[in-house]
Amino acid sequence: MISVKVCRKCDKQYPSNVLFCPDCGSLVMKPDAPEPEPRPKAPVARRSFAAAPVKRVEAKPVPSPRVRREFTREDFFLSLTENKVAEEDIEVIKSVMAWSEGLASSVSFGDNCSEEGWGFRPSVLHGEKEATLFRIGTNGAINIHFKDWVSLPPFDAREKRVEMLGRLNSIKGVRMPESKVIERPPLPVRVLRDKDGLDKFIDAFQWLIGLVKGE
Repeated sequence: MISVKVCRKCDKQYPSNVLFCPDCGSLVMKPDAPEPEPRPKAPVARRSFAAAPVKRVEAKPVPSPRVRREFTREDFFLSLTENKVAEEDIEVIKSVMAWSEGLASSVSFGDNCSEEGWGFRPSVLHGEKEATLFRIGTNGAINIHFKDWVSLPPFDAREKRVEMLGRLNSIKGVRMPESKVIERPPLPVRVLRDKDGLDKFIDAFQWLIGLVKGE
């Protein structure tokens, strides 16, 4: 008797020399043979990744907004003293301030938000245009504000600013080049210690204010 094998999936019989079912490819077995146990799957190796270290970013403190503060006369003189400005120069500054407050359109001491720094600033008004005449810093230095007069008639004309420069250069110890008439050049306060120097300084600005006001 010829032994046969059976495909358990297709339920078809095949000769014993056939190993796999031609139709489905399953293993053919003897009818009384037990069902083969499934082959265990090989374990899948899993790669473990080390967690990258977490870099902590320190939060930068948010600077608090600067509160604008207007400076006063008292603040100004206190700073002059703290900056060790000579008493003789402080007296000159007081004289210049007393004259300025009488003739200038306005005076101010600035605030802590000013890019140029704060100090005593007398200004002259022409229509709606206001221009600073000069600034006395808290270190006692004087800066002449030619640059601010570029749009201030009649000093918007270069020759008028050059004329003003000549008046200031007549003070002993002052030598500002003509190129400075579009800048804010310094003028040493010490040159005004002499009465003649102080008088020439005041006369020059009285002349300027008179022309701006059309007098």
